[in-house]
Amino acid sequence: MAYDYPTELYSGEQGNLKIGIVNHEGRNVTYYGETWLIKSNTTNYSKIDGGNAVFLDNYSVRLEPKPLIVEGDWESQFEKNYSFIDK
Repeated sequence: MAYDYPTELYSGEQGNLKIGIVNHEGRNVTYYGETWLIKSNTTNYSKIDGGNAVFLDNYSVRLEPKPLIVEGDWESQFEKNYSFIDK
C-alpha cells in the first residue's frame, strides 16, 4: 500500500522513502526492483526526461507466500529504506 511518500522536494529538503514487498501470490516468487531518483520541475509524469534520472540501487529477493490480510496493516517481508537530500 503506497502512501505518505514524498512527491516533491525543494532545494535543501530531505526525503525518506521505504519500499516494502510482501508475497500474496500463493507460491515462492523472486522480486526484482530498481530505484531511480528523477530530477524534474513538473508533476506531469508523462513528460519526465529520463536524462535527469540517477540510478540509486537494484535488488532482488525471493519470498515465500504469506496469507492476504484484507483488513488492518500488512507486514512487509522485505524492506529497503532510502534517505536523500535535494541540492
